Amino acid sequence: MTKLQETCSGGGPVIAIPAELAATWRGTLPPKDADVPEGWVWGDGGVTCDYDRACEHVNDKIATEYGAVGWLPVGEGRALVLDLELITAVMPITDGLLIIRNYEGEPTLESAGKLLEAVLEDAWKEFPQTITLPSGRLFLFDSAFEGAENPAHIIADEGVAIAETGAGEYRVEVAVREGLDFIRLRRI
Repeated sequence: MTKLQETCSGGGPVIAIPAELAATWRGTLPPKDADVPEGWVWGDGGVTCDYDRACEHVNDKIATEYGAVGWLPVGEGRALVLDLELITAVMPITDGLLIIRNYEGEPTLESAGKLLEAVLEDAWKEFPQTITLPSGRLFLFDSAFEGAENPAHIIADEGVAIAETGAGEYRVEVAVREGLDFIRLRRI
C-alpha cells in the first residue's frame, strides 16, 4: 500500500502554497519590509505577519464541518488556507490533486481512493478563485512556520507534504463527507 504524504499544524491553519511562492511565506516572522519595533516578538501586536493573515484575513472562505478553506495573496499568486489543526493528506488524481483533511489512521492511496469514490459529484462546491502551480508542485505545512524554496528547509513541527502534478491553472472544489474535508484541484 502506498502511504500518502501528510502534515498538520500545531493549532492554526495549514497553508497549501505553490512551490514557487513558498520562500516568500514568513509564518510568524515579520514581513521583510515591515517597520518592526525593537524587541518585537510575534504575539505582541503592531506587526501583521503571514500567520496572522492566515488566521484572520482569509478570502472567500467555504465553511466545512470542522473548519474552512480560503485563500490569501502571496507574492505574485495565491495560496490556499486550510483552517484548523487537522491531519491533512494529499494524493494525485487523474487531472490534478486531492487534499483530504481530518483523516484518521494511516492514509493510503487505496483507502483515500475509496473515500473519494463515495463523494457524490453534486457534493462539490466550486471555489471562487483558481490556483496556479507553475511547476505543478504544492507544499502543505503549518502556516506558523517560514517557508522555503526547498521543502527540506521548511522546519515545521509536523513536516511538509509535497504534492506533484502537472504545471498549470487549477479549479478548486470543496466537499464534505462523513466528517472529512475534500479539496480537489482540477486542471483547467
